[in-house]
Amino acid sequence: NTEPAESFLHQLSRKSGSKVGAAAFLLGQSSEGRFDFGKALKFYRRAYLNGPKKQSYLEANAHMAFLLEYFDEAESLLQRTVEILGHARRRNPGKLFNAITNLAHIFEMRGDLESALMHHQRALEVREKALGPEHPELAGALNNMAALCEMRGHVEEAYEYSTRAVNIYQTSLGPDSPKVAAALSNLADICLKKNSRQEAKQKYEQGLAIALKSGGIDSPLYVKIKSNLDGLTE
Repeated sequence: NTEPAESFLHQLSRKSGSKVGAAAFLLGQSSEGRFDFGKALKFYRRAYLNGPKKQSYLEANAHMAFLLEYFDEAESLLQRTVEILGHARRRNPGKLFNAITNLAHIFEMRGDLESALMHHQRALEVREKALGPEHPELAGALNNMAALCEMRGHVEEAYEYSTRAVNIYQTSLGPDSPKVAAALSNLADICLKKNSRQEAKQKYEQGLAIALKSGGIDSPLYVKIKSNLDGLTE
């Protein structure tokens, strides 16, 4: 039963002084753990605005504002997060990558694809510098770039990024990984945009075989790729 503890934290969070931030932050974490994100955001805001300006309060406030699509608030907080992380003595490339990527997604949703591209490129550089050129998590950043290039109509660039993602997954995770199947399906989608129907069919078939082997005919990935392939061959 956490009610007595939460009641005590509520009392602390309404007072002044350094304990306000800590109490509000803990209440935010408790609310987030119960998936009450609206209340979590309220407490994270209180922690950041009324308590000491701790980085953990800033990051929690930024993350929850982004999750709940308060994009103006999230953008301001994420910009501040990126500034702090970029100048920190002890770098945290994972947090920096996430903050920059979330900024890129905000710009995408606003239709500012140039700003989105700039941020995705920076996120990719952070990821590659931290993890190296063959790490599977780098492939996720490459897929972000491929998707954005596809949105902008730069299909050849999208093809290059997507192909590199496929190669990284195959090398790092093995040829039968579901992530390889999903990446091949993404690459096939781009091939269609290039009017390369035969190559698209080949990629779908390769992805379908892997999805069947790794998840069976009832897996969502298999169903999705098969639907795409069936649509292509009709």
